Amino acid sequence: MMRIGTYTRVSSMGQLEGHSLETQSTRIRQLAEGQFGEGNFEIVAFEEKALSGSYPPAQLARAGDTKQRPALTRLLEEAEAGRLDAVFFYSVSRLGREESVSFGVTRHLKQLGIPCKFMDVDADPDTDEGAMIVGISHIFAATHLRQHKRRVTDGWHRRTELGFPPGGRVPYGFQWQTHESVPPGGRRTYVRQPEQAEWALVMKERYLAGWSTLQIADHLRSLGVLRPSGANCDWDSCAVRQVLVCPIGAGLIKQSDGTMIQGQHWEERLWEPEERDLMCQRLERNRRVGARGGPKASLLAGIITCRHCGSYLAAMRSHSTGKVLYQCRTNDHRRDAGCPRVGRLAEPIDKAVLQEISQLALSPEVQQLAMEQSQDLLSAESNLVAEHVEGLRRQRGQLQSRIDRLVDMRSADEIDAAQFREQNARLRQEREELDNSLALSETALQSQSTRRVELEAVRRTLQSFSAVWAGLDPAEQREALRTIIEYAQLEKAEGEDLLLRLKLVFLPERVLPMPSYTKRKAQTGPDSLTPRNLAYLKHKQSGLSDESVASMWETTTVNIGRSARKIFARLQVHTVEEAIALAARRLEEESHALPLLGRLKKVSETRVKFTWTAKRRSLLEALAAGRPRREITASANITPKTLTEHLSQMKKAAGVSTVEELLAYAKETGLIS
Repeated sequence: MMRIGTYTRVSSMGQLEGHSLETQSTRIRQLAEGQFGEGNFEIVAFEEKALSGSYPPAQLARAGDTKQRPALTRLLEEAEAGRLDAVFFYSVSRLGREESVSFGVTRHLKQLGIPCKFMDVDADPDTDEGAMIVGISHIFAATHLRQHKRRVTDGWHRRTELGFPPGGRVPYGFQWQTHESVPPGGRRTYVRQPEQAEWALVMKERYLAGWSTLQIADHLRSLGVLRPSGANCDWDSCAVRQVLVCPIGAGLIKQSDGTMIQGQHWEERLWEPEERDLMCQRLERNRRVGARGGPKASLLAGIITCRHCGSYLAAMRSHSTGKVLYQCRTNDHRRDAGCPRVGRLAEPIDKAVLQEISQLALSPEVQQLAMEQSQDLLSAESNLVAEHVEGLRRQRGQLQSRIDRLVDMRSADEIDAAQFREQNARLRQEREELDNSLALSETALQSQSTRRVELEAVRRTLQSFSAVWAGLDPAEQREALRTIIEYAQLEKAEGEDLLLRLKLVFLPERVLPMPSYTKRKAQTGPDSLTPRNLAYLKHKQSGLSDESVASMWETTTVNIGRSARKIFARLQVHTVEEAIALAARRLEEESHALPLLGRLKKVSETRVKFTWTAKRRSLLEALAAGRPRREITASANITPKTLTEHLSQMKKAAGVSTVEELLAYAKETGLIS
């Protein structure tokens, strides 16, 4: 009995509701019965549901083709395995809408020696004439698809030029206008969907207030708000972002060249275009931050830049210390010999910025200055741009009058055709240039309202910064800083130091030194102290005890004592008071960059899992008693290498570097008597 493979396909889900696949299968069976007789064959059906005819099977797919036809792929696999004797298609267009796909499948079947038949082609493809007819049918099917796409594209472009939505999925917050409300000969546009529009406004208000898209999505899910598809509680960050940036919500229609015009649904808009611009700018800033290392845990992620190359500094988490650093990654993706690839720990930089804002931006005098400068700036910019626009409009009116007079002169035969063409071309070129200048100026005039919204947001943030900062979550704190900071740049200075150039809105630029966190300028004296040494002296200057400092730095008092002794040795003093007096200048100048909190050293996993067993304590007691190591290894029945490993682990767990310090630590903590 013959095995006949049948291939049927529909292009959209809407066709599945009818009887298209069933009709194709029935007609193909009738064709097989007429050719081979009823009961003499077995049908192996391959159905493709809602897939375009331009998609290839896996056997003919090129590198990068992500969309393929699985049913057609299985048909060719069965044919290659020799389990099919013939293949029937309902029509050439059902096989494919691309010449490369259609010709490729038929050629592949012919090479396998399997005949294929098409119901809409009354010819034998194995003959020269039949092959020519089938080939022409392939070309007609592909041409029909290209013409259909062109008609649809032209229709979309025409609708957008007139300010109507092109069609497709209706954006969240809108619905199609009813047919009854459309005037005779008019087109349908979008109108508000009351319930969805209310939730869209909630998203906008929350986002402009500093919420992240993820927070908004969580809020909508907790309230059980439905998505446009009707699914319940499935909002995510991407869905919220699509609602906020959609130009339809601002009453705009996007043209084919990327420009925006007012749509016919302008009166039904959900928010102003200026508000959409602000949301798009914030989303763009967030996109530049990326998700590498620890950016979302850093206050200045997406704000601070490298002064040498202008790129945003990546917030990265160090694998060795676990601390977050701001690092320029320019050399990772392009060569820039002039960029020294600056980088520094994020903690002192964030601390310096917050301290500067607290001292400058929050004072009443600075707030009054910000309000006055914002009013002067807005009024001056608005007046200049408005005067320029008005002047351009007058020039265009005068130029149009000259063109009209030229037309009248030509109508009265006062000038000949050559003179008219020459002067008309010159005047129209001038008018085109004026139109371009006028469009740019009007755009600048409209952007004044966006600038006004930004400055008002800055003023409100400055006024309420000190009251609400402590109650903000990290995402809201970063958004507040983006509003206040005009730019923050890290610059390479002499030696190992960096400079932080901070410019707050309305305020002059401030240059803050950011000294090296680890490297010293000298071996002795105040310049030899690291920021951590200075932080210890700052705590002691505030009256804190060593136990309090050890608790803040998550370490032991032994380590704090070692740090103090190193400071005394570098300064060649004997008391904390003398050390503070010698380092007074650096304490004052670098207080904004001192690491007053955080671990003194990274606590390794070994330290967490380490256990002071009886055997290890006995080894320490033997060492404390002054017994030789050879005698200790013999009595404990271990090798000298094992003893060395035990001592290394115990020193690492105690946070010391020598055996003497280890014995002192063991006596202080009561491990040995």
